[in-house]
Amino acid sequence: MTATNFPVCLSFTLGAEGGWSDNPHDPGGATMRGITLHTFQGYKAGATKQELRNISDKDVAAIYRHGYWAPVRGDDLPAGIDLMVFDFGVNAGPDRAVLELQQVVGVKADGILGPISLAAVAKAPATETITKLSGLQRAYYRSLPTWGEFGHGWMNRTDARVTAALRLLPARTINKTPPVG
Repeated sequence: MTATNFPVCLSFTLGAEGGWSDNPHDPGGATMRGITLHTFQGYKAGATKQELRNISDKDVAAIYRHGYWAPVRGDDLPAGIDLMVFDFGVNAGPDRAVLELQQVVGVKADGILGPISLAAVAKAPATETITKLSGLQRAYYRSLPTWGEFGHGWMNRTDARVTAALRLLPARTINKTPPVG
């Protein structure tokens, strides 16, 4: 459905994630462009903080494609919804992102985005799906013990995510009655 949307979605996420961070209040620890040291070490065993700081664009794209985009089946999701699920999956984990999408479209929330879930997503009104997803995502962020430290940023990112997702929706054809006379 949106196999070509990965670069667009990745660009949004990288813009939201920024560069180097090693905030002692962030449970993710050392992070570069949204990739934690732990995640990078899963990709490159024994990687150091310095290597993470110097991570290549190629490695960043590969980690996001294989670790986040593929698990949420971004290529199989409608435009806009792919961004909502992928970007949230970067923050909360792909499994949680899939479970929330399944909840929104009314299928068994089992974390497996198979044919039944994908069919339900395709049938659901995209704008409504995006709106409901943002509500669940906001609730998730509010439930975290680090809400006081990072909550404002998460809400700003969610607002931006919704705006960007809505912009990705296909243009709708408007039936206009031709002018009389």
